[in-house]
Amino acid sequence: MTVDALDPEPLVAVPTAPLGSATAEDALGRLRATQHDLLSSVRVTEPLLMVRNVAVVQALEAGVPADVVQRVTRMGPAALELAVARGIYHRDHGSPAHARVAGERL
Repeated sequence: MTVDALDPEPLVAVPTAPLGSATAEDALGRLRATQHDLLSSVRVTEPLLMVRNVAVVQALEAGVPADVVQRVTRMGPAALELAVARGIYHRDHGSPAHARVAGERL
């Protein structure tokens, strides 16, 4: 089951603004995958949250509208703000757990 299967409304078209080599569509796909991993996990762990939070930051930076990010992640405004702050921190400090989302080599 995907995150989209849980959402009764289809996502709106997302503009494809490039971020490096990533597009909004790519970033949204990564966000959906990380959210699915989080929801399907038996236990929510810090590494899963870290990876999802970095994916949130990447999606927003790639041009995915905040309301779409909120629908995919099921976060309210305050939770989204916290996820962005934590995602920026982990991204900027090169945490190895986020590498699979960012496609980076550390």
